[in-house]
Amino acid sequence: MSSCKVTFFDELDSTNNYVKLHVKSLEDAELVVAFKQTAGRGRRGREWLSPADTNIYATMCIKQVKSAYLCGAVISLAALETLRYFYPEGKFYIKWPNDIYCGEAKIAGMLCDGCGIVNGQISAVAAGIGINVNFEPQDMAAIGQAATSLFGISGRKYNLKKVVKKLAFFAKQCYIMYLKDSATLRKLWEKENALTGHRIGIVKPDGETVYGIFENIREDGALQMRTESGLTETFFAGDVSVSKESLSKLF
Repeated sequence: MSSCKVTFFDELDSTNNYVKLHVKSLEDAELVVAFKQTAGRGRRGREWLSPADTNIYATMCIKQVKSAYLCGAVISLAALETLRYFYPEGKFYIKWPNDIYCGEAKIAGMLCDGCGIVNGQISAVAAGIGINVNFEPQDMAAIGQAATSLFGISGRKYNLKKVVKKLAFFAKQCYIMYLKDSATLRKLWEKENALTGHRIGIVKPDGETVYGIFENIREDGALQMRTESGLTETFFAGDVSVSKESLSKLF
């Protein structure tokens, strides 16, 4: 099976920004990769540390938009399979809404941006992914949250272009599934959200934290939680926290 087309840059402000600015000239499913970002960002505008020649900063240009959240599922599942390919022993899973964890630590994060509106619909999506590959432990300590990298868990350094090559391969596989059988892709993404059925906390935009059981993910990508008060609440975004007790039951 073929891979997505990959365009490499030594440095960009942000791969998502590049895709948004050049969406018309990029191919559908083209992967834009930078070896350094000067203005990388995560959710809610948070800074994404992007040192040179250390990690993967990539964005997939998706021009056939069936569902914005499934565009994110494409790139996150591709990243998940890439991590498992290079370190099969890793306990990788997706943490709703857009992170990939290994055990208790974050190893990758996804961010999607719309690239314009046509007839009231998003015309394309910049599906970005940042994967910690060769991050040193002392550098990860500056992130401010539990984080790890392929190097951190395996003790080995990785060739970034080889990792990108696999990411492009799995991205193409996931994109084909998205186009031909989006229901199966959605079920796979839901399955990889390993926290389903476990107690979590969600920090809402107003800062309030709600605790309860992660019941399921709706078809539109929203999380449903049975709160400690017995009510079912729906969340479209939020920072998920997990107790060590819940994490210990995952593996």
